[in-house]
Amino acid sequence: MQDLSDVLVVMPDAGVVGFYSDWWNGGAGGPPRWETFHLTELPALLERDWHAGDRRAALGVSMGGYGAFEYAARRPGFFTAVASISGLLAPSHDPRQIQGLVGLFSADADDLWGDPKDQAGIWAAHDPTVNAQALAGTALFLSYGNGNPGELSPDEAFDPIEAWIGPENDLMVQRLASLNIEATVDAYGPGTHSTPYFVREFERAVPMLATALGVS
Repeated sequence: MQDLSDVLVVMPDAGVVGFYSDWWNGGAGGPPRWETFHLTELPALLERDWHAGDRRAALGVSMGGYGAFEYAARRPGFFTAVASISGLLAPSHDPRQIQGLVGLFSADADDLWGDPKDQAGIWAAHDPTVNAQALAGTALFLSYGNGNPGELSPDEAFDPIEAWIGPENDLMVQRLASLNIEATVDAYGPGTHSTPYFVREFERAVPMLATALGVS
């Protein structure tokens, strides 16, 4: 394992279902503005008060995995490397699932990116698989299971969350291949959306991130 003593580790809040976005809110905009916070306000604070440099990597689990790839696609070159562990990487593939999550915490499920049909452009703009060409030049790691109980969860039941996430990651892998963009992929098959897998994949992803950052 590389020496990470010179790495500044930042773990900002991202909201329960913030989706790393400045919300549409019926076209009015306004809060929450997660993208503005993470990509504009937070870096300025880190550079001013914590001597942060311009070599950055992002790693996230589940919605955080989406955020890592989403931000890398929306801001090419901002991150040297990104890693997604069981991330939601193709949200416009099944917008009902996304709206179902948003609807649990917002009065209107369209507040996030609008109606999937009427505001299809906004949905596409926040879909890292659609915008995968922007990931060229960024070191990429993605891992995911298929929802079936695996070696780290033999007593768990079938997990519909990881079963939903798996095909989204398949779409990203296929899209990257079609664009000749290299990525480290750990499609490990049986495995649920649970901590043992997250920890294992974190340990697999960190060396790649450290190498991309030039940490020896």
